[in-house]
Amino acid sequence: MNHLLIFTILISHCLSLAAADALPQMTVSASRTPLPNEQIAGSINIIKAQDMDNQQIDFVSDALLNTPALGLSHNGGPGKLTQLRIRGAEANHTLVMIDGIEANDIARGSEFDFAHLISCGIERIEILRGPQSSLWGSDALSGVISVESKRGLGPLSIESNSSGGSYKTRQNCTGIRAANQQHAVSIYGSYYDTDGTDISEQGSERDGYNNKSLSVRYDFEPSDIFSMKLIAKHYDISNDTDDFAYNPDWSQSLVDADRENEVIQNYARISASLDSFSGQLNQQLGFAITDTNNKVYENGTHIEGTLGEKMKLDYQASVFFDTDSTEHVLTLAHEREYDDFKQRGTDFTYGDPNHDQKLQTSSYIAEYRLGLYEDLYLSASLRRDNNDDFDDSNTHRLTALYTPNQFKTRLHVARGTGVKNPTFTERFGFFSANNQFIGNPDLEPETSKSWEFGISHELTPKLNFSAVYFTEKLKDEINGFVSTDQPGVNTAVNLEGVSHRKGLELSFDANPFERLSVMANYSHIDAKQPISVTNREHHREIRRPINTANVVTDFELIPHKAHINLKVNYVGKQIDTDFGVSPSVRRELDDYTLVSLAASYKINQHISVEGRIENLLDEDYEDVIGYQTQGRRGFVGINFNQQR
Repeated sequence: MNHLLIFTILISHCLSLAAADALPQMTVSASRTPLPNEQIAGSINIIKAQDMDNQQIDFVSDALLNTPALGLSHNGGPGKLTQLRIRGAEANHTLVMIDGIEANDIARGSEFDFAHLISCGIERIEILRGPQSSLWGSDALSGVISVESKRGLGPLSIESNSSGGSYKTRQNCTGIRAANQQHAVSIYGSYYDTDGTDISEQGSERDGYNNKSLSVRYDFEPSDIFSMKLIAKHYDISNDTDDFAYNPDWSQSLVDADRENEVIQNYARISASLDSFSGQLNQQLGFAITDTNNKVYENGTHIEGTLGEKMKLDYQASVFFDTDSTEHVLTLAHEREYDDFKQRGTDFTYGDPNHDQKLQTSSYIAEYRLGLYEDLYLSASLRRDNNDDFDDSNTHRLTALYTPNQFKTRLHVARGTGVKNPTFTERFGFFSANNQFIGNPDLEPETSKSWEFGISHELTPKLNFSAVYFTEKLKDEINGFVSTDQPGVNTAVNLEGVSHRKGLELSFDANPFERLSVMANYSHIDAKQPISVTNREHHREIRRPINTANVVTDFELIPHKAHINLKVNYVGKQIDTDFGVSPSVRRELDDYTLVSLAASYKINQHISVEGRIENLLDEDYEDVIGYQTQGRRGFVGINFNQQR
């Protein structure tokens, strides 16, 4: 049966129901200062803790899948590489911030692997689409994912969730929160373990996964004008994987292997905020560290690894002033970033795999926001990055929002530029016995120019609709799969010509009655790049589905007692590269639809039970050629919540 037809029928049914949950009032990623959601002249979605609880989500990536214009590629089951692409961009074009900490791993291509981000202890997630380099720097060329941890609440409360199910999967999330007038503390620990499935299409060896995490947040507010915040997070990950073997014709096959990745991730940030002149001046000072250690073992022997450390010092000052008909916010900021990259390996076939590299960047940011007559909101932001190893870059963003009828209708336009510096991996190479890569230290930064136009309208008090059209041109796109003169060895180069991305995003939010809510969206993304280094003709970029669509329905069967959630995710046809033949060829992957069902029942004030089925229709599908995904699976669990 045609999956897209099924989805269209579901959309039609949802629209006959109708309305949207109000988004949280303030966002932190759309501006350098918190901004009311209705004043954002851009595309943003908010995922709240309650949304993830209703869907019984263990990994944040499963929540992001419901968002417009986002594509996810999984190299197998839980714990395997999970790449996210916004609006057809590259995975390392999205900046991920966890409590204000830049979490992209400079030791692994400057992208964020969403395979390991557990939902435990997360309060909300902001997904901001479109170039944000003028506010947040190089990694934000296509958008920002901002994650906020739960804050301490008083009096003392304890919450715990445990579940188990298919493939001997076991998980637990336990948190303690407390607060008084000056102090707020939250501590969360999680454990996730599974035997997994075989990600290789050859063999039957299961590839297991284990993830342990600890998160601490401390807020100190001794007065109305001064506050401090301390965040610390630790992840300890063990992940079984398979490996590629070369065939006599230099084609590659993914086969079972005694191969294990061990990953340690540490994030920390301390910040302070001071208000002066009756709140008209706000100053913020922060210091953050992102530290990652990635090790690869084969047959129990350490064969390669990377270490990345990013230290960032930031200061900003914001001035707020109003007149009878205008609102003004001016922010000036300065950031200094220090990146330290180390690479170790044992394979010297194509050169020395051992590197120690450093990079420093000084950034200067200015942002001005203007509100006129409570119906027109303008903003402009400028950024200059002074880099040690690249040409200095300038980026900007201009936006306008018009709301003629008290925010029932919102019209916005945004123009922005983005930049993405070459990564340490692209410049200096990552060596592996069966996956050779030689870096190119002469790479130039990628740059983009983008426009977007959007409208949202409250059709009725019970139905909201929005539509966004965007277009982007990317110059000097880096292709990391360019063959060299040596068989089986690739390198990275800047492509000549311009890569083009454009698309349409449609969203509907409905609430036909108090206990039922429906969210639906559809995205059409056209992402093309030059065919080769010298050929400027274009073809579709790999792993970018042209069409995606999602429906999420929440229904409270019995008020405050029984709840059910149904979600449908449709992923259209996409292109991937098949390395199983030599020379490699581009192949189209079939579209697929994933259906998940979750239900919970509250036994008493403190205890509830829950269950869910993922991939309910047992869909057989591929995100990446050669990697098997999981079939139907089920889980049951219990929740405990105690407040004193």
